[in-house]
Amino acid sequence: MSYLLPHLHSGYAVDQAILAEEDRVVIIRFGHDYEPNCMQMDEILASVSDQIKNFAVIYLVDISEVPDFNTMYELYDPCTTMFFFRCGWTGEGWLLCPPARAADEGHHSVRTSLLGFSTFPTSSLVPVCRPGPEAGP
Repeated sequence: MSYLLPHLHSGYAVDQAILAEEDRVVIIRFGHDYEPNCMQMDEILASVSDQIKNFAVIYLVDISEVPDFNTMYELYDPCTTMFFFRCGWTGEGWLLCPPARAADEGHHSVRTSLLGFSTFPTSSLVPVCRPGPEAGP
């Protein structure tokens, strides 16, 4: 199902995807397209993508192709999905549940996480935006 969702192929592309969205949540699945847990997560994300397109955008990042964030976000698990809002990581990040419960819990996790963002206090975000070259000291 990963072919249904857009991929980001560089650290710069990931940064720009996060920076470009001011009003929508950015959901990024870090992992490998061929990994079974990621394949299940991609299926879940693809199945909800139309329902959440007005308030969230979904991207996939291959952690071997784009290793820039592996240390920063401690991406040691085969599949990690993270939520970003207004240039900040929300602190929400979760791994895929065991297969028997994956679909129900995955849908619930996405919906529950997104429901709180309309009143989400931006002061509690972990900043991830990098200042550009025009930013002063």
